Amino acid sequence: LTGTDTPYLDMPFHLALIGELIFHVPPQIPYVSGVPLAYHWFFYADVAATSWATGAEPVTLLYRLSGLPMFVAFVLLTAAGAQRLVEHRASGLIAVAIALFGTAAGAYRWLVGSPVYTTQTLGTTWISPTNLFGLAIFAAVTLAFIDLLHDRTSLPRRHWLLVGLLVVGAAGAKASLLPLLIAGLLVAVVGMAVANRRLHRTAALSLAMVVVVFALAAALLYRGSAPGLVIGIKSLTLNPVVNIPGAQGAPLLALAVAGFGIAVLLWLFMWGGALGL
Repeated sequence: LTGTDTPYLDMPFHLALIGELIFHVPPQIPYVSGVPLAYHWFFYADVAATSWATGAEPVTLLYRLSGLPMFVAFVLLTAAGAQRLVEHRASGLIAVAIALFGTAAGAYRWLVGSPVYTTQTLGTTWISPTNLFGLAIFAAVTLAFIDLLHDRTSLPRRHWLLVGLLVVGAAGAKASLLPLLIAGLLVAVVGMAVANRRLHRTAALSLAMVVVVFALAAALLYRGSAPGLVIGIKSLTLNPVVNIPGAQGAPLLALAVAGFGIAVLLWLFMWGGALGL
């Protein structure tokens, strides 16, 4: 391709994985022969299949074409989900604006840059195709669960098949999606139990299904590895407020709790100021 600047350092990696999926399924690490690829590789399979079916070069799809339908799908599905949930004409436009242009408040930007992409979608759209692919799949998952959990709708049983396929797709699209979905469904189950004093069976069944898919993905797709995704008390020690020189000697649990409390306190200061404005 001509007319481009020096590519972002991850782009050759993405291109290599697309080439790998054209020739090998299940994939291997392209630059280490015989080592299975423990990664969210569904995006690369999609682009590899598109290249195989159309004859378009993988580099053209990666840099020019593959992200466009995913971006459109993310915008439309986000708007549809918001309108289905709030039932107001403006809700879709507001949700898309927040999804594209909103950002999370950083409590410790003087220590470190943003540890996650939060909602800075436009900043990572063209350099993280797995992120964009995951956003499109996750928007579809959200819309499907809104319909599934809505008490006033009567859906056929085949809707569960659609939800299951989307959850499996999300598991291979981006490693961080299913933990978010598990957290959201857990909030729904607990919230319904507290508010209505009954168990929302559909939400509980959905939560169980997502947990099973997550476990299978961790064992089969990611092969027990957890690069970039740490769950548990130890993950709290990676908080920039905690992870400071000289703090390694403190007890693990006390250090994690203290760091998390400091972070929450800083967030409260910021949101308190925003409320005042």
